[in-house]
Amino acid sequence: MAPPPPPLQSRTGRALKWGVAALLIAALGLGSWQLADTLLGRANQGSNGSNQNPNPKSDEAPENKDPVVLAPTGAAEYYPDGKPQDAEGAKSTFDGDNSTYWRTKYYLDGPDMNPAYKEGLGIVYDLGSEQDVSGASITLKYAGDHTTATLYKASSLSPSASLASMEKIVTETTSSSTLKLAAEKPVKARYVLVWITAMPDAPPDTFSGAGYKQAIAEVKFTG
Repeated sequence: MAPPPPPLQSRTGRALKWGVAALLIAALGLGSWQLADTLLGRANQGSNGSNQNPNPKSDEAPENKDPVVLAPTGAAEYYPDGKPQDAEGAKSTFDGDNSTYWRTKYYLDGPDMNPAYKEGLGIVYDLGSEQDVSGASITLKYAGDHTTATLYKASSLSPSASLASMEKIVTETTSSSTLKLAAEKPVKARYVLVWITAMPDAPPDTFSGAGYKQAIAEVKFTG
């Protein structure tokens, strides 16, 4: 009589062996799928969220720069008609002292100047080198109705250069003792003309009689 086969060699044993093998294969397959899914999820997270810059520079609004004060290095009165007002006083308009100033003569017509007699009065400033000029703040001696001034880009400190050859930057009017001018966009210039075309009616003082006149104590340009 032949001995019985080992347990796993019997029909039942063989079925059990194949069943265990199938379960092992399924378990390995499931584990591999879960591992792959986990790795894929981490990769997607890295590419879609945590590693990206939430505020890319291309979407940021441009920074507004604070105005920069441009200090003149020189100045000269501008008088294309050959008749200066106070040529020696031009340097007093950027010395940091409000008690010193450049003054005009007094006129009987005003406040707007009569071009047939005098088109305007002013000073050309040298900024030392070409700068982005965006405006100016002018301290005046006389308040009242009214002072009008224009900034022009000039080519030199020449007192007689043609006004028509200059580039207009900005014009403003005030009735106070401070005139602020702000251009829509900066203009590159080394030489800037402050050109006054209207002056208030002011009382007499030590240096001049009553009439339409003005004096500039300080000029500060901004860029």
